[in-house]
Amino acid sequence: FANALTSGEVLSLSSTSSNIASGGSMLNIAANSATTGKMIVVSATSLTSGTAFDVNVGSLTGGTAIDIDVGSLTSGSGVKVISNSALTSGKLLYLKTTSSGASNPVHIEADNVNDGTIARIDGGGIRAGNGLLIEGGSGTTMTTGSLLKLETSTQTPSNGVMQVVANGVTSGTVTKIFANALTSGEVLSLSSTSS
Repeated sequence: FANALTSGEVLSLSSTSSNIASGGSMLNIAANSATTGKMIVVSATSLTSGTAFDVNVGSLTGGTAIDIDVGSLTSGSGVKVISNSALTSGKLLYLKTTSSGASNPVHIEADNVNDGTIARIDGGGIRAGNGLLIEGGSGTTMTTGSLLKLETSTQTPSNGVMQVVANGVTSGTVTKIFANALTSGEVLSLSSTSS
């Protein structure tokens, strides 16, 4: 118990080693026989503006800050953030980089998926908002880049490389494109070099 703690630590682990070899670790919690329950519980129900779990690896270059191995996962979840009902301007997931040379800050690899869906967004309550908003480029900054690019090498896409399914639309608009400042460009360009 440390009920009067303010700026100290209840538990502090320290090492000055510059080489913790393969198989070594600063902290090892093993419960290999457990089949149910929770291995680590962090409870801070009165926390309002602090941080419940802080990982600082500011010198990391080619390693991994957090590594989660779920090789046998079938119907569960690798990471779950739920039970929020008060969100306004906050984020359930916030990823940020200030690098100008980043090639793929967010990468989802699922090359063996055949009939499933790689990424899914459910927004059944959307009225005036957006299910997905991609914003970038200003003035003449964007030249040969694209905000959205779909690329495939398949030769027989029977249902199209891109589908828009809106079978319930009656009097609305399925596709809308605005280009109010257009002068010499094209609103829609279709091209094929097939012989």
